[in-house]
Amino acid sequence: MKRKALKIFLPVLFMSVLSMFNCSGEDFGEEEIFGNDVSESTEQILKEEASQTDFVIDESGVLISYKGYAKKVVIPERVEKINFGVFLSHLEIEEVTFPKNLKIIDECAFYDCSGIKLLKLPDSLERIGRLAFGNCASVSDMYIGKNLNFADELFVWGCSKMEKIEVSPKNRYYSSLDGILYNKKLTELCVCPEKCKEKVIIPKSVTTIKEFSFFECKNLKEVVFGKNVMYVDEGAFGGCQNLKFVEMNDSVKKIRANAFSECASLEKIVIGDSVVSLGNMVFYNCSLLKEVIFMSKDIALGNKIFAGCCNNIKIKAPEGSTAQAYAAKHGCEFESIK
Repeated sequence: MKRKALKIFLPVLFMSVLSMFNCSGEDFGEEEIFGNDVSESTEQILKEEASQTDFVIDESGVLISYKGYAKKVVIPERVEKINFGVFLSHLEIEEVTFPKNLKIIDECAFYDCSGIKLLKLPDSLERIGRLAFGNCASVSDMYIGKNLNFADELFVWGCSKMEKIEVSPKNRYYSSLDGILYNKKLTELCVCPEKCKEKVIIPKSVTTIKEFSFFECKNLKEVVFGKNVMYVDEGAFGGCQNLKFVEMNDSVKKIRANAFSECASLEKIVIGDSVVSLGNMVFYNCSLLKEVIFMSKDIALGNKIFAGCCNNIKIKAPEGSTAQAYAAKHGCEFESIK
C-alpha cells in the first residue's frame, strides 16, 4: 500500500510535527506499525464491504490494524480506540461507520483516506489525535458528537474540500458557528475548514485565534478581527495563499511565530500600538508583502520575521523604534511616521 510522506511546510515550525510521529512510516517498518503486508495488499480484490476478519483488535478494545480492502468499512462495535495509522492511505475507503462506544481516534488513524466524503463521529468519541483525518481530501463536512473534549488543531489538515464542521449542541467543550469550530464559550477559534468563505468575520467574543486554525485555507481572502482578539497563535494563518487583507483591532497583544507565514498574496499589514510582540518568522516568505506599518515604538521582534521577503518591504514606524532598528539591521527600507 502506498505511503505518502507529509508535506513539510514552514520548515522550522513543522519539524515538531514530523518529530512527534511519522505518518509516512519511513522510519519504521510499515508491517510493524500498521499491521499490513504491503506487497499482499496491492494484490487484493476490492470488495464492497470489509469483513470482521479484516480487523485486528486486542483484549482492551483497541483496533491495532486493518487488513481489508473495501469501499465500505463498518468498524466492530467492541472497538473503543483506533490506533495510530490503522487506516493510513486506504484510498479505496468511501464510507466509514463508527462503533457506538468509540472513545479515541489516534494520530494519523485515517490519514490520506482520500475517498471518504462524509464523517459522522459517534457521541461516545472523546479524543481525536493529530492528523487523524489529515489529507482526507474528499470530505466536505464533519459532525462532532456531544462527548468530544479534545481535538488536535491539525486533526483535519489537508481536507481541501471541507466546508463545515458541525457540533452537537449538547457538547460541553466545543461549538460551531458558520461551519467553524470554536470552544464552547466562543472565546477560542479552533479550526476553520479549508474550503471556507472568502471573507471571515471573527466574533467579538473571541480572544484567541488558536494555532493552525486557518492553516492553508486557500479560499480565504479577507479576515476581520473581532474587537476582543488578543492572541494570534503559531501558524494561525500559515499558507493562506490568497489572503490579501487583514483588519486587526486595537486589542491584539501577541502575534506568535509563523502566524502569517507563506501568505503569498498579502501586500500590506498594520501592526497596532497594542501589539507587544511578534514571534519568529511571523511573515516568512510573504512574497508580495510591500508595506508593514508599526504604530508602536516599542515592540519585541522575533528572529527572521520577514525572512524571504525583507528586500521588498518598506517598514513604516516611529523614529527611534525597535522596528527602525530592525530595518537598519536587515537592510529593509524605512520611513518614519508620527
